[in-house]
Amino acid sequence: MSLGTTNLQYHTIGHAKRLRALILPVLFLIVVEWWNYDDDVVFFVSSFQIVTSTTMENTYRSLRKEKKKKRLSIPWLETSTADFSSSEESSSSSSSSSSSTTNSTEWWKEPRDMEGLAKWATSKGVMMENGVSLFPSSSTTDTTDTEDWNIRLLLPPQDSTTPIDLDRRLLFIPREIILNSLKIEESFRHSVPGWKDAMDYIHSRNCGDQVAQYHLWVQILMEWERGTKSEWYPWIQSLPRTFSNALYMDKVELDFLPPYAWSLAKLQLLHLEIFPKALKMMKMDTLSNDILQNHELHKWALSVVFTRCWGVNDDDDDDDNDDEKNPTDDGRNPTDDRKTCHIAPIGDMLNHAEKATTFLEYDTDGNCAFFMKQEMVKKAAMTTTTMATTEQPQQQPLSLSYGRTTNPSRFLVLYGFVDTTQRHIFVQILVTQPTIQHKNMGYNVDRMTLNTEDGTLTDEVWDVTLYSILEQIPKFQEQFYTARQSNDTVTTDILRCQYRLETSVVLKRHMDAKLKELEDLLVRMDQLMMMASSGSVTETTNPIERHTLLEEQHPRFFLIRQHNIFLYQAFAKAQSHLNHDIQQQLELRKRETAAVSG
Repeated sequence: MSLGTTNLQYHTIGHAKRLRALILPVLFLIVVEWWNYDDDVVFFVSSFQIVTSTTMENTYRSLRKEKKKKRLSIPWLETSTADFSSSEESSSSSSSSSSSTTNSTEWWKEPRDMEGLAKWATSKGVMMENGVSLFPSSSTTDTTDTEDWNIRLLLPPQDSTTPIDLDRRLLFIPREIILNSLKIEESFRHSVPGWKDAMDYIHSRNCGDQVAQYHLWVQILMEWERGTKSEWYPWIQSLPRTFSNALYMDKVELDFLPPYAWSLAKLQLLHLEIFPKALKMMKMDTLSNDILQNHELHKWALSVVFTRCWGVNDDDDDDDNDDEKNPTDDGRNPTDDRKTCHIAPIGDMLNHAEKATTFLEYDTDGNCAFFMKQEMVKKAAMTTTTMATTEQPQQQPLSLSYGRTTNPSRFLVLYGFVDTTQRHIFVQILVTQPTIQHKNMGYNVDRMTLNTEDGTLTDEVWDVTLYSILEQIPKFQEQFYTARQSNDTVTTDILRCQYRLETSVVLKRHMDAKLKELEDLLVRMDQLMMMASSGSVTETTNPIERHTLLEEQHPRFFLIRQHNIFLYQAFAKAQSHLNHDIQQQLELRKRETAAVSG
């Protein structure tokens, strides 16, 4: 339905007065207590970054114990340009025939066996091609794991005698070593008594969308139990010993999560409660009572699953459903709509990047292959062109999008990292009972975002908020929805302009609330940093030592702090943008009122 401007404005006067009566007190506070918040933001945020400045981080690293160096000799496990560190307790064993087993309590202290992984992968048919190798990361934000590894591409100089064909595949993983939740489920369905009871319990606890992850989790526990007899033993030996996701956060760390991140963390903790109970319902002779009762092992295995699996043919909003990680063909029956998740050893080591350098595909046999994106092919070609006089080849980290790139809290809670390069993030506006109309208006994590660089909001943020405001005027709410869905830009723009001030005020109040939450958390975190003490360490201790001590006590503290600062900076920019918009709308309303009075 399309309405004329004059007619629409005439009919909205009475309803607008009713809305303004609710919002005018807020506007009065804005006018009376108007301030330039930008200066405050700069000072406030910079005060948080003092302790984690580059100089202090470098000094802090110098306090760490000196690590032993070790070189590897596997063809595609890089040796010439990178070393990796291992702990002083590290064993000299590096193959799948290691005398230590995963059942040993000392396993958690052992370094990751990457050489054993490389040998095993090669024997299983994994192919790293075109200069691709495993590399130890030179630095990582996860200080609980000093042996963080990733996959990189070596770009040779232009005059190299072994040029790289960037259009070819980079990594090939045979289906035989891919952990497939659907195959695991089929095996349990026909061979494990109590499997159906476990499934009914998981669904009764509203975790039915995580059944695929549950089956992968059980499989990993089974492989752990088998120890050196497991086909995946070398892969297990190469996995991180600890993680930085919500499952590994202590009570102090969880207490510093903002409410939205905490709600996501509770879901992860819920899985850790439900999965072991479901497992006990399955009568599995292959799992000992020690495994069934081992909470730390359950937590570790669940972290392995959630940080290393990806969904296939999955359209669920809660999981990785971007095109790159959900190819259309994984070799299974296309009519089977059950959700499937995979863990592909070696492929699971690609780190996340919003602008990923690779994508993956499955062939009709279910084998997995990674290819470089075309835009990265062009960039890499330009890099090699400028390297004619370079002595050492350059390293290009390979990355994969983990999906949901607008949700930094998801990355922290699920994967244990913070991506401060995100340009757009979710505004965290939550509708209690979203309808199909809300969704059609754009109510979606990926669409309701703010720009972290300038604080601007997407049209979906404005329109979903206005649609909710207009619930008080059903007639105009319906008109706005109809106009939006039928691309009636005239009526849509009229209603947007008519209620721009009210919409801005509601959004500004939301930003105020978010900033207050984050400010309270950051102030408390700074207080803990100042008060960190143990033994002879007091409040007057050198801040570098205090930093070290606090990180030892709460390893994920500074990661959470980085997340909170990133959100604070983004929401502060949005608040500043809205402040400016409200000021403009107030001036416009004043002029309109003066014109009517005159």
